[in-house]
Amino acid sequence: MSMATFDLTKFWDEFDVAKPATDKAIDQLEKQIKYPLPPALRKALRLHNGGYIQDEDICILGAGKRGEFQGIGLFAKVFKDYPDLIEIADNSVEDHRKLVVFAKTDDEETFFMLDYHKFVDGGAPTIIVLNRESLLATDSEYTFSEFFGELLASDPAPAIEYEESQEFEVLYEEVIEATREGVAVRIEQRLCDSAVSLVLFTRESHGPFQRLVRCEIIKPLSNDMCVISPGNHDQPTFELVLAPVMDEMDSEEDDRLAENYETTYVHLIESRKKRDGTWKNTESVNNPNYGVLESADRDRLVQLRTELLEGQDITDRAKAQEQWISRVHAMDDDQLELMAPQMMLQMLDRAEHLLEKVDPAELPPEMRNALSEIESMRSMLGEEVEGFPNEAIDPELQDIMRQMLEFQEGDEHSSP
Repeated sequence: MSMATFDLTKFWDEFDVAKPATDKAIDQLEKQIKYPLPPALRKALRLHNGGYIQDEDICILGAGKRGEFQGIGLFAKVFKDYPDLIEIADNSVEDHRKLVVFAKTDDEETFFMLDYHKFVDGGAPTIIVLNRESLLATDSEYTFSEFFGELLASDPAPAIEYEESQEFEVLYEEVIEATREGVAVRIEQRLCDSAVSLVLFTRESHGPFQRLVRCEIIKPLSNDMCVISPGNHDQPTFELVLAPVMDEMDSEEDDRLAENYETTYVHLIESRKKRDGTWKNTESVNNPNYGVLESADRDRLVQLRTELLEGQDITDRAKAQEQWISRVHAMDDDQLELMAPQMMLQMLDRAEHLLEKVDPAELPPEMRNALSEIESMRSMLGEEVEGFPNEAIDPELQDIMRQMLEFQEGDEHSSP
């Protein structure tokens, strides 16, 4: 596979970066991690000791910085207070002590690490990507220069055009003009029909940001997944998830991995315009495994969903999920701060209850470790919520959460 050239001049977002790192700070970092940094990363840090890279929500950590997630460091040290991330790494790599964390996404859901397992003097570590949502750490098999060369590569034109939607039968069309965090946004959408799939075209302008999306979703849709939730604009908007019915998998690996599906359920092509006028074109299969249609009118989405599901109603679990999302979305920050630990405690209680039905001796090592982590987290959260007022969570909200957990438990019991 040919690799894009790493261009340091297009690496940093000059509006959100730190001052240059000194050679002394970089040398001290290499002594701490006991490995040399890739030459390209050293050069990047000599320009800016951490910050965001161009047109991406990826933050490169700095050399010698202090505080949570602020500095490049060994995996075990950076994540010592995050047992969930340590568990993901333990299940995915041979020895997490040979991993060095150097970057993260803005939402702290994805982390980028240098893998020194195959490192030899004169060689280069590869990049491992750890994702909290998929519970997986994946070896990209790319070096630092190769990984970011590909990530920052661009094309002179977008891979798709919104006008392609005119080639299909249009089922639904809407233009949303709103603001997001005070910045004007315009979203044009056309949901089209083909013989075996739905094709959603989106053209979005958000300040200088431009984005084109072609999302093809195989039919039929799932009445358990097509929920409607509040949107993320300053004005009231709503989002309908367009999720296909996906076959159960018998893979011995994690069943959430898109590559384990032999069928292409969702095919996504996205083109994002960069500051220099070029386009970043990406393509993915089953990741994500759904599309999202937005509207300023919830009733229109409900009517459309009924038509797409051919008159079927959504499941009770989907209804409970919609209620839950709407109620949480309406909460202020103080309410969320009170609610989060108590709801997590309730979920841990449910998980612990399910695991108690199985003899620990019969569990595989990773499940026994998970049970131990659950007990530890439950104890910690129990102490945290002792001083909270009893009315911190609305009883109706607790009931909705309980319904969702019971639906999940029912699925686990009914699965083969």
